[in-house]
Amino acid sequence: MLIIAVLIGLVSLACWIMMLIKIFQSGDTLWGVLGLCPIVAFIYGWVKVDALDARKIMMVWSACVAVNFLLNIMLRSSGNL
Repeated sequence: MLIIAVLIGLVSLACWIMMLIKIFQSGDTLWGVLGLCPIVAFIYGWVKVDALDARKIMMVWSACVAVNFLLNIMLRSSGNL
């Protein structure tokens, strides 16, 4: 399960980078810089999901965050982490 958590984390990282690219490409430089903090990019991505045409990226990123959260809980409760 640890390998799955790492892979999901890598997909989440890729989604964050893709969102940063979309934010900078839209001309929102200030939000792009603030988006270096992933939670800011995540929230801004959902707020501007239609303007940035990023619904698929945000859906995948949200799923990764949720699954990774659940996997971390499972790993901690089993003592494997």
